Amino acid sequence: MPLKKNIWLGLFKRHWPLLVVFIIGVLTIHAFLLCDAFRGVKINAENASQFGSFLAGYIGMPIALMGVLLLIMTLLEQIKKDKDEGFERRFFQLLDYHRGNVDSIGVGERAGLRTFVTLIREFRMTLDEVDEACAALRKNISNSERIDLAYMAFYYGTGPNSTRVLRASIAQYDTELVDFIVIRLDDHDWKKAKMNERNLDYMPFEGHQSRLGHYFRHLYEMVRYIDSNGGERAKEFAGLLRAQLSNHEQALLCLNSLSTIGAAWKSDGLLVKYRMIKNLPENFFDPKSELDVAKIYPEIDFEYKKQTGNKSQPNREQS
Repeated sequence: MPLKKNIWLGLFKRHWPLLVVFIIGVLTIHAFLLCDAFRGVKINAENASQFGSFLAGYIGMPIALMGVLLLIMTLLEQIKKDKDEGFERRFFQLLDYHRGNVDSIGVGERAGLRTFVTLIREFRMTLDEVDEACAALRKNISNSERIDLAYMAFYYGTGPNSTRVLRASIAQYDTELVDFIVIRLDDHDWKKAKMNERNLDYMPFEGHQSRLGHYFRHLYEMVRYIDSNGGERAKEFAGLLRAQLSNHEQALLCLNSLSTIGAAWKSDGLLVKYRMIKNLPENFFDPKSELDVAKIYPEIDFEYKKQTGNKSQPNREQS
């Protein structure tokens, strides 16, 4: 029964102008029957004939109007259908581009989705270095500043050109703290020691802007496209896009949104509106030593919250 009710409600919403015209036409026809020429013994054949001719011409106008309205509605529906089909074609084209971006990302011996596991691991290494720098210099910074500083250092890295860009991107922080972090991350012998210590197959702390810059720009513009053109189905298509993101992709997207370079995700509300990181497992990031995602984004109904009996514990080695 509810299904039939929804069907009739949908038909009424789409064709209510035709229904209104039809009702007016029927009422007009029956209004003429109230005249004396159509009542009992007083009926006058000549007058009734004249009324009939007049009625035929008069009713022709609503019928013609109904035809025009039907044509207009048909054209509007066709325009909407063409727009929806165009949006869908463009969306799946953009989705193919996204998959291509993921496939083209690689670091060391890892490529594609597996790369994000390595990237999250390196971010955690960078965060540890920020914590050590703050402890060594006795600097107190907020957790949001700590995450931003670590992400920017992870993203730009150090090197002949990267160091200059990194310094400019974190110039708002304490100069002594920035110098300590940059000098440490730029030390080739120290980086090689970390590489061997963590058994990495690439040199860490040299930045990932060449890998992630295009990836995040395209992902952001794709969500904006969905938001601007998806209409009532925007959340449906955003869900299809989110389904393509691995847990580690969503984790890196979360970190990007908390950084200076990715602040638009948060300020524009797109990350929350479309729940782009809702599949992050509980305690993927340690709430005490890393970041409490549920507290930062309380508006997001994380998937794990719907799971009953979930007793997962913080685990930094999920990567």
